[in-house]
This record gives sequence, structure tokens and C-alpha cells, in this order.
Amino acid sequence: MWTYLVMAVVLKIFKKNPWPIIGLIASIIFCVLVISGEPWLQRERYLALLRCLLCFSMGMVIYRFGSGGPKTGLLIGSIEELSAIIFVLAIVLREWGPITLWAPFVFAIAVWVFSREAGIFSKLLMHKTFRWFGMLSCSIYIIHVFVQARFRDVLDLADRFGMPWSIEQAANGAQRVAGPWGLADLLTIAMLGAVLVAAWLSYRLIEAPGRRWSRSIFRKSA
Repeated sequence: MWTYLVMAVVLKIFKKNPWPIIGLIASIIFCVLVISGEPWLQRERYLALLRCLLCFSMGMVIYRFGSGGPKTGLLIGSIEELSAIIFVLAIVLREWGPITLWAPFVFAIAVWVFSREAGIFSKLLMHKTFRWFGMLSCSIYIIHVFVQARFRDVLDLADRFGMPWSIEQAANGAQRVAGPWGLADLLTIAMLGAVLVAAWLSYRLIEAPGRRWSRSIFRKSA
């Protein structure tokens, strides 16, 4: 929310050419995050706003300057997309340490590569199943933590009544479902299903109507 407000002020003040100031903001924030050290980009409270501003700035730059350009063939496009996937996995699987500082840049490049829709992976992602996930992506992002927390509450309550599962916390703070072979996986799949159902309801009842309402206001004021 604060990131949206900050960027709205920047665009209002520097409406003619906001890109130099946005680039300056991103550069300063990156330097601050490098100097501040641990926990690098894994920030949920302290300096979390700076992390959000950096990522949001990268997204704005890609949206503004990354569109267009010459189209590549299917083979070259597929190689580019595969390379982007490999680099993204390298960042995601190494979720701690200084390497996370490069996540906004790697993700921005991946977004740019896939926005060109030149490779086989883009063709696969155009399938209606993946488009449905994309449609729900914002609602999934907003609501998944709440659903996971409530799911954890249910499992904690069931654990008190002697059910064969529990919530374990790893040394890095991550939590996972523990139980007999196969049961933990089934519960995790059930949790993912609950997230998708909640996200679909959120999209149909809140996000889509809210988008139509806000657009109608802007059309009237235009």
C-alpha cells in the first residue's frame, strides 16, 4: 500500500519524465540494502518498504522500456526463456544470503523475456489453465498467508486431540506439516486447494467488482 502511495506521489510530481527519479530511487535503495546486510532481501518488517519500492521500480522500468523490440525465432526465444527459468530457480532455491539482492533484477529480466512470448514455454503458458492461475494471481498473493494461518490453526487444534500430524518449525523459521508418510503431502495439497478456492471467491466477489467500480470512477472524472 505504501509503495503504491509513494509511486503515485512521484508520478504526480515528476509527471513529465519520472524515470530518472525512479532509477535514482532504485539505485539508492539497492545500495542501502547492500550496506545494511542481513537479512538482505528477506525483510518482512525492517526496511521491507525499501524492498517493495526496489521491486516495484524494476517492474515499472520493464513495463515502460521493455515492451517492443525485434521478435526472435522460436528456438532463440525458447533458449532465452529456459535461461530465465534456470536463473529464477537459482535465486528461489537459494532463499537466504546476499544472492537474494539480485532477485529483483533476475525477476525483471524474466518478466521481460516472457512478455515477448517468443518461446515454447510462453506457448505452453498461454493454455487456459495457466491463464486462469494468472487471473487469480493477485488474489492468491493477497489471501494465501491468511488461509495458511487458519489452516495451521486447524492443524494445531487437531494435534491437541491426538491427530497424527503437527506443525514443525525449521531452524530458518519456515514451517511445514509433519505426519505419517503421504499424509503431510495430502494436507499440503488440501491447503493449496483451499488457497485457490479462497482466491477465486476473492476475485469474483471483491477484486473484479472493485476493479470495475474504480474504472467507472476514473471514466467519469476523465
